[in-house]
Formats: sequence, C-alpha cells, structure tokens
Amino acid sequence: MALILEEGEPSSYKEAQAMIKKLEWNAAMEREMESLIDYKTWKLVEPPSDKALIDTKWVYKLKDNPSRNEARIIKVRLVARGFTQEKCVDYNKVFSLVAKYATIRLVNDETFNLIILVLYVDDMLILAKNQSDVDECKSKLKSAFKIKDMAESKRILGMEIHRDHEQKRLWLSQGKYVRRILDKLNMIDSKGVWTPLAAHFKLSAPQYPTDAVKKGNMPCVPYEQAVGSLMYLMVCIRPDIAFAMGKISRYMSNPEKVHWEAVKWIMRYLKSTLDYGLLFDGLLYNAKSLFGYVDVDYGQDPDKRRSTTGSCYT
Repeated sequence: MALILEEGEPSSYKEAQAMIKKLEWNAAMEREMESLIDYKTWKLVEPPSDKALIDTKWVYKLKDNPSRNEARIIKVRLVARGFTQEKCVDYNKVFSLVAKYATIRLVNDETFNLIILVLYVDDMLILAKNQSDVDECKSKLKSAFKIKDMAESKRILGMEIHRDHEQKRLWLSQGKYVRRILDKLNMIDSKGVWTPLAAHFKLSAPQYPTDAVKKGNMPCVPYEQAVGSLMYLMVCIRPDIAFAMGKISRYMSNPEKVHWEAVKWIMRYLKSTLDYGLLFDGLLYNAKSLFGYVDVDYGQDPDKRRSTTGSCYT
C-alpha cells in the first residue's frame, strides 16, 4: 500500500541534510536515538557469519499540531529495512502487533464500560466511561514510559476526530489527506462527480496495453501510487469507494489508459465529497442496534464471470 508523502518531508538522510530545517531534523534524530538507547531497544553483539544483516533507514514525518495554531511537529523514526529479508531463508512468520483501523473506529464509538488502550506504533488511544479512569491509566503509563499527553484526541493516523458531547456525536473524516492526494496528482481543480465509478467503465484484462508505444507511456502514470493512497483512505473511513477500488486494483501490474481514467474518476468523486466521513450518533433511535446491508452482482466480471458480494454493518 503506497502512501503519498507530504511536501517538505525528506525521503532520505541526504535530503534532510540539504533542507532549510536541517537542524530541526537533526535534533529529532538525536531524540530518536536517545529514546532507543534509553529503552534498550538493542544490544551490540558480534555479527553472525551465517546470517544476512538488515540495515536501517531514517523515516521523516511532519505531523499536524493538535493545537492547530502552532508549527507542525517534526518526527523521525529509525526503522529496520525488513523487506530485504527472504522468506523461509531469514524468517518464517511475520507479526504486526498494531491495532487494526476497524478497532480504532470501534474505540471511537465510545460505548464501552471498561478501559481500552489501543496502540499503533507510537500513537495511542485510551477510552473509558469515566475521565478518572483515563487519568489513572495515563498516570501508570507515565510511571513506566516517557509519553506525551496530547489531551483529548483530535487526530489519529491521518483521521480527524470531531466531537459533539452534548449531542453524543463523533465524526471521523480525512479531508486533509484527500486534498493532499488530489494536489499531488494535479487534480485539485478537477471537475467533481457524484458517483464513485460510472456505469460506462467496463474494465477488463483484454484492455491491457500490447502496443509498444502504449506500454512506454503507462510507466509515466503513477497508477500504483494513486491506488495505494486510495486504498488507505478506503480502509480507514471511506467504504463508499470500496467497490470501485475492487475494480481498479485488479490491474496494478499492467494498467491501460481506461484503467487510469477510472482512477481519475474516483479522484473526481472525492473532490465532490472532500468532507465525507463516518458519523457515530448516540442519540439515534437505532444507535444500540446492529444493522447489516448486503448486495451482489451476478457474474459481472468480464474476464472470469465471477460475482462480487459486499456487506456493511452499522
């Protein structure tokens, strides 16, 4: 899944050293090294002669300040380049001990009567019925770890969190992320549409480019990058583009112009629905009920005549 980086984020150590904010990036790298050493993340040993070593990479990120009126927060992480390993040679199993996006959405529903702690790398959400329980949990965490209390959460993993306590409503949106995608792909001024994918798009494998000239033009199109960025949006809070994403993601290896036009159509739909999101309304008559919706097309896959089924629960 490819994510579009924000403007001003260096992609390498060399780029960071050439930027105006070089000293600030260096200070962030020093803080990261101090943290890794304090928590005894590793211990120095002699490298084994029969094992391939994994090198590291600096990852740089500009994060929005929760106060909204201060400079953006500079964060740096030192990560291991695990993708250089070979399966069944360097490893057998892979574990990703982070919360799923569905869990984060569930936690934001605020309907529980116990303390729930959700951790995603270095971002954390704490949920409890009473504020005193949250404060006690924070106090215990602070006694064991160096943590920064950001007060009431306003943003998590690119998802913006808006609350109306009196009306018992909570709203999740990703308007800023959508704007960055559109801007990056030069579609911020495109004409909006109101359907995720129009009926006239009949996507199929035979539309793959076979002509040498067409094949030569398609590598200039950021198809994989665009689909990856849209996939992240879909997984977080935009299930309305799920069906369209299922269509365009089938042609990642060899897309044609018509597949790219379908991607741009989804972008135009997002242009019209920039501020769409998920609303959790605690005062609705059915707020404590679970409703399921399902639909299916019959044999509409033009390549293999397969059917597509989709379901949604609210």
